[in-house]
Amino acid sequence: MQPPTLEQLARLEARLSHRFPPSYRALIAAVPASVRRLFPRARFITTDDDLRTARVHLPPTLLPFLVDPQPRHDDYYGFDLSTAAPEYEVAVFAIHTTVAAWPDLAAWLRWVEDRGG
Repeated sequence: MQPPTLEQLARLEARLSHRFPPSYRALIAAVPASVRRLFPRARFITTDDDLRTARVHLPPTLLPFLVDPQPRHDDYYGFDLSTAAPEYEVAVFAIHTTVAAWPDLAAWLRWVEDRGG
């Protein structure tokens, strides 16, 4: 699980005309072991191609940061741009719907820890 570099992140932000939350920069600077344990096959969105592929499946208000492959579909974790900036809500989108949401990245990380990550 390789997080995006700051350069990759800047390219994605320029392409999207949106900035990722400040807490996301902290996350990618040091991805917690809990995230790596809970999402062993997941990958961060790091390139324009990753973003294009993800956006085909997602509502326009979801800024994806992580894709977790499942047997029949992919789960996309992202920031809900329809919520208050700069620390947007985090949502997981699967099979055409949001299946869970957290108030911010810190709450999502607590959920990861609670799940045994």
